[in-house]
Parts: sequence; C-alpha cells; structure tokens
Amino acid sequence: MAQNPAAKFAAMRGKTPEEAKFFWTGGPVQATERTWFQSQFSGVTGFETDDGIVLVDTGTRQFAPMLAAMLRQKTSAPIHTAIYTHGHIDHAYGLEAFLAPGQKLPRAFA
Repeated sequence: MAQNPAAKFAAMRGKTPEEAKFFWTGGPVQATERTWFQSQFSGVTGFETDDGIVLVDTGTRQFAPMLAAMLRQKTSAPIHTAIYTHGHIDHAYGLEAFLAPGQKLPRAFA
C-alpha cells in the first residue's frame, strides 16, 4: 500500500526542496526579489509590492499561522490582495493569520 501523504510530508521534513519535491515543508525561500515561498502541507507565495503583499493562496486555517510567521520573517507589509488559485481546503481559509491586527480585509480574487 502507498504511504499516506501526511506520513510522506513528515518523512521529508528537513530535506531540501530538491529531495522532498512535492512534499517539501519549510521556508521562507526567496524566489526572486521581494518574493517569498513557504510551505506547510500547502504552499503560499507572497509578492511584496509598494502597496503591500499580493498573497497567492493562504493555506489551511490550521497551518496558516505557521505560514504567516514564515512570511513575516521577511516582511511586515500589509496584505493588500489575496489570490486563490482554487477552493481546496489546503489553498484557502488561512487569510486571517496573515492580516495585521486591525487590518481591513484585502481585495480577493478567486
């Protein structure tokens, strides 16, 4: 029987993105200038602009606080736009964890 995905993520913890491939967990990794990727079961990318961060996917409600903490290691800019690539639970539902205290909801595209 194939290894379940949660076990595979656990087995790949601490490995490089090249070794773990799809199952990589960690970050933030700077993809390019002012752009960071972090992964905890699902991936989240933050593009920092002069107006704030464009966030692509927000992770699950459960893992979003960890993902947000990773991103906040690199920038404290407010989230001004959230883009959801699709509505699966591992890509959506984590936005609140990325918002600064008292911040109004950003624009959202799905």
